[in-house]
Amino acid sequence: MTGSVKVRVRVLPGGRVEELELARGSRVADIVARLGLAVSGVVVLREGSPVPEDEVVEEGEYTVLLAASGG
Repeated sequence: MTGSVKVRVRVLPGGRVEELELARGSRVADIVARLGLAVSGVVVLREGSPVPEDEVVEEGEYTVLLAASGG
């Protein structure tokens, strides 16, 4: 059975919240791509802990922190 996974993603700074439905087996990098962001420019958290981009997505909440650059 294929199915899908529903996640709620908060993007910080800014506080934008997205509800996404992804194919079961999707990776954290897929969340970032759906948000139109580059993996190299963000840190993704689940329950307050960083998760690697190749981790399989589980239903629940994620936070995407945008990396600041410049000087």
